[in-house]
Amino acid sequence: MSVLAYARRHGRESVAWYGGLGLLTLRVMRNLRLPPSYLVLVAREIDVIGVRSLVVALTAALFTGMVLALQSAVNMARFGAENYVGPVVALSILRELGPVLTAILVGGKVASGITAELGSMKVTEQIDALRAIGVN
Repeated sequence: MSVLAYARRHGRESVAWYGGLGLLTLRVMRNLRLPPSYLVLVAREIDVIGVRSLVVALTAALFTGMVLALQSAVNMARFGAENYVGPVVALSILRELGPVLTAILVGGKVASGITAELGSMKVTEQIDALRAIGVN
């Protein structure tokens, strides 16, 4: 391969890459300048993702707390510290297990719901229709 052919090929690739980067920058600036108002859709998603996931998170916390209380009571009875079972369980659920379990359960519930919605849109050809009318 000659030096001229090498420079020509890499020159085209560089121009194409920087041109694409420029087009992306223009699209970002245009979308920043004219923000769409989707407040109703955002409120609906907050309800679906946050509020409706509360039952799942509270159920998991309830049963985890019951198991933790049972196990702690058995082990603390050996030392005569049954009075501390409640505070220990409350603090451990509140500080450690609660956020972790909530994140895992809500993440799984929300991700499966979004995946099901996208699968439904693919089957009913809604995604193809959006591409046909030029929606990004």
